[in-house]
Amino acid sequence: METTKILWPALKYSNRYLLKLLKHRHCSSLNSTWRSYSTEQPQAQEVISREKIQLSKPSIVKWKRPPFLKDIFLGKLDVELLAFPEILTKEQVTELEDIVKNLNDFMIKRVNSQEIDKNAVIPEDVLQELKEMGLFGRIIPEKYGGLGLSYTSSTRLNEVLGLDWSVASTLAVHEFFAAEALLHFGSETQKSHYLPKMASGEIVGAYCSSELNRTCCHIAICCLDSVTEHIIHCERLEKSLADYQLVRTRLSRITNMIYGMETASYFTAAILDSTEKPDITLETTALKIFNSEATLDCLRELMDALGSSGLMPGSHLEKFHRDALGLAMFDSPNDVARLYLGLRGGKLKGEKNGGKCLQNFEVASATILSDHGQKVVEAQIDPRKLADIAKELYVWAAVLSRCSRSYCLGMKNSRHELRLADAFCYDAFLRVAINMDAIAIGVAKNNERNHLMQGEQIVDCRGYFPEHPLKHNF
Repeated sequence: METTKILWPALKYSNRYLLKLLKHRHCSSLNSTWRSYSTEQPQAQEVISREKIQLSKPSIVKWKRPPFLKDIFLGKLDVELLAFPEILTKEQVTELEDIVKNLNDFMIKRVNSQEIDKNAVIPEDVLQELKEMGLFGRIIPEKYGGLGLSYTSSTRLNEVLGLDWSVASTLAVHEFFAAEALLHFGSETQKSHYLPKMASGEIVGAYCSSELNRTCCHIAICCLDSVTEHIIHCERLEKSLADYQLVRTRLSRITNMIYGMETASYFTAAILDSTEKPDITLETTALKIFNSEATLDCLRELMDALGSSGLMPGSHLEKFHRDALGLAMFDSPNDVARLYLGLRGGKLKGEKNGGKCLQNFEVASATILSDHGQKVVEAQIDPRKLADIAKELYVWAAVLSRCSRSYCLGMKNSRHELRLADAFCYDAFLRVAINMDAIAIGVAKNNERNHLMQGEQIVDCRGYFPEHPLKHNF
């Protein structure tokens, strides 16, 4: 079966047909976990001694493979990754889930999100317990005193830590910026001096930017579970809200986006774990944009489904929405991230001709370079559209890979998961088609010129320029 020949047509015409073709054998399955959240006041504030996390290390074979998303810009697709990379064995997943359960209990009983939000400080006893569990050194190698976890295991722990934004961001900036910068660019002397202290939490790393977004899917899952329960038991006109088509459609859209976020996060972690010297700058940029914006979309949909109570200060949704707004600004504003993704990927197209696969995307890249030439950096609108297309294609590939794995392993609800993946890919295609058409038509004909001229007028007038509708000119 020549998968590369049917991949793009399948996206365009029939996701179901492609899903039937993507049948690969996989060697392990993941156990489902109970997700819960609480902001109740802890019963006791005494410091509890915690054992350091111990996990057996997976035997990972590192592969030399070209950058996945950069290849997509060149019209290629690494079909090997359509078999969702297996990093952990069944036994290692079971071991990890035991740690996750204990960590979830800790987040429920010891972390009071409302108090942290109110006082703008994480209690010292909570930080001390996090240090004792080794969570300040998850990705730091064992020889420097860290846990040396795989990115897949670390991502799973991030799901639970993400229940509180303050805790998650503190650990993420400490590790994924400060510690990783030392690991990749520091000398051996610097590593030996700083990393053991960072792994123990004796010193805490800081960074004047922020983290790659990795915890938002769990926030959305917790909110969806809670709101779904509310919808089931809430009645309008002597009928459960769950029986209304508009409500069910809304829940479906939310689930699609969460599925995409969760899948892309673990797909990216697996690439990191299984690739020798991975180049994933474009992948992590696409992941950051998709996850942060999808989280906001999910929360808005959930707040609409819940009604005015979701807007009340102190409600879970209201707090999560504020946190999600912060996530969108972390690392860099999404507009800046889009420009990087679109321009960096477009530059690759200018350097090398692509193949026949993913032809429409390849044509779009070439069109932008042809229209703007060396001034493509100044023409921000089309590169932004190109970035949105690349983001959708990346998550689309991850979703196909995951649902194929679930179906071949016979996972619970795998047939429903195929339908979910089909719905996600169809919606993704519609979003891609809009941007493809806009690029093909050009700025002069797709209404962007009106917006550009209007923006110029707003700047000249220093704000809103139309006269009041009740004002007379005579």
